[in-house]
Amino acid sequence: LNTAINNGTFVVSGRAHIVVKEGEKLELDKETLALFGDFFSGQPDLIIDASGRKRLIPNLLKLETQTGKRKDKALFAHFEGVEFSQGIGNIHMHMCEKGWSWRIPLQGKTSVGIVADRNYLAEFGTNNEDQYDNFIKQDTRLSPFLKDAKRISGIQQYSNYQMETAKLYGPNWVLAGDTAGFLDPVFSSGLYLAMTNPIRIAKALDESEDYQLLDYQKDWNQELTSWKKMIEIWYNGRLFSTYLVGQDRMKTLIGRKIEPHVVKHFTRIFTGEAVHSQYSMWLLKFMSGNLLDLMKRTGMHHHNYQSLAI
Repeated sequence: LNTAINNGTFVVSGRAHIVVKEGEKLELDKETLALFGDFFSGQPDLIIDASGRKRLIPNLLKLETQTGKRKDKALFAHFEGVEFSQGIGNIHMHMCEKGWSWRIPLQGKTSVGIVADRNYLAEFGTNNEDQYDNFIKQDTRLSPFLKDAKRISGIQQYSNYQMETAKLYGPNWVLAGDTAGFLDPVFSSGLYLAMTNPIRIAKALDESEDYQLLDYQKDWNQELTSWKKMIEIWYNGRLFSTYLVGQDRMKTLIGRKIEPHVVKHFTRIFTGEAVHSQYSMWLLKFMSGNLLDLMKRTGMHHHNYQSLAI
């Protein structure tokens, strides 16, 4: 926000109230418009909804929304004194008995989160604080890193997972970020999508570009399809199995030859760089699917991906 202000962006602090003018055309109400003084001559030409999970315009217009199958709940808080035995500065993720957890180093603190089915978390208490604290205490993989740590924040929750808005733009509005759709916190895809797609919106508004809001929506849908595939192999255990097999097979002569190629494409996928690359996505699907199954049948590995499912 400070960078935007320093580059000349006009910012108004206040709550935006939007009303439906006719059909799907929207306007700011009089009170909101008054906050801008004489900045506008009448109504703005375009309203961009970046309201996140509040989903201001989708809820106002009752836009068609698709929800995913998973009903997980994420609880997270900040700690001081979290142990990082290796890879200090990296994001650490662990499988739990029925879920997964993250540790994200921040400046002077660490974000520690747990993700599990909401019914399972209910077994640890009747409120978020009890569920969070008790889950961590009993988890043998996560608790050792927090034995000398102190929680310095309250518990925050995300639970409305995997929600996609079918329509991303209208006569004078467009959706950006989580208000358009969100999937899962596992690969931070929400942050990636929230930062890349406004660039596409700007491109669609540039008359010198051969790019329209329809193209923006098509790109969004394609990216969400790719991210959903990656999230699926995380939860069904195939990604973990591929990693374990790689730990064994990459030590061989052939493994050492192909490792740089595989690492290059896999890392580019999970940072978002290659979600539009048909080859990269095919390589991930092949190695975590048909190749993994073939190697299992021929005795080249003995990992059971179903046992690693979350």
